[in-house]
Amino acid sequence: MKFFSYLTLGLIVLSSFACSKKDEDKPAPDTPKIEEPKLEATKWRNIDFTLAGTFNIMEQKVDFLGFAKDLNPDNYTIFHEDNTLNSQNYPFTFSVTYKIAGYGMTTDREAGETMPSEGVWSRNENILTIIDPENNQSFEYTIVSLSLDTLKLAADKDGVNFDNEGLEIDELNGLIIFERIKE
Repeated sequence: MKFFSYLTLGLIVLSSFACSKKDEDKPAPDTPKIEEPKLEATKWRNIDFTLAGTFNIMEQKVDFLGFAKDLNPDNYTIFHEDNTLNSQNYPFTFSVTYKIAGYGMTTDREAGETMPSEGVWSRNENILTIIDPENNQSFEYTIVSLSLDTLKLAADKDGVNFDNEGLEIDELNGLIIFERIKE
């Protein structure tokens, strides 16, 4: 009788495992496909651009903070799957506030006209490298975040050739924010 009880218990356990295995093999009904964020084959609009840093002039430390005032909504960058890129860049006004020995001054200047319209890109984890073949310049950015709708890139003085008008930049931190253009 004991043997029969153990055999029945064993069959119940085996049959419950067999049923649960069948249930695992079935796909869940109406499971939405999750789209992974990626750079490739995506058109991105530049919506924000800021720079902050320090430099020295005549033995005085100068702090600066700048931001793009009027980015054209028709500006875009496309990262193609073959690791080329193309961009449409319109000039914009870059407003910079300088602080020297506690005194501040703000100035506006035109920017953006020298940004590359074509190039080559590569990505190694969170590092994005863009090469401008026309000027043989390389720019390195850290991908701060990448979602289906937003791309945030950080830059520093080691990764970006900044037009510093002959000044020695001690510190430079930039943030460029893009939004995905849905077409």
